[in-house]
Amino acid sequence: MQLSFMLPDPKARKRDPQTSHDAAASMKVAATAQAVKVLMVLRQHGPLGAEQIAERSGLDKFQVCRRLPELYEAGLVAPTGDTRKTVAGRQERVWECL
Repeated sequence: MQLSFMLPDPKARKRDPQTSHDAAASMKVAATAQAVKVLMVLRQHGPLGAEQIAERSGLDKFQVCRRLPELYEAGLVAPTGDTRKTVAGRQERVWECL
């Protein structure tokens, strides 16, 4: 699978210490790897909620929830309009690859 997209640059506030800026810069590679995992799961399994993507990708739900809007902005995924119940009984959006 060949992907061509750019995630937004992770940010640190101007007043943050240098360590925060360094951490933001290093997150670019990790965020891209996470985005690729999310896309691979959606392509392999079809439309899923963030919790289901997390289960199948080895990422935690927070990581998946951070990547989905970025992938949406890049035009690679979109919400289907459907929702599914999470383990906690809450509704979450279902996402698909475009």
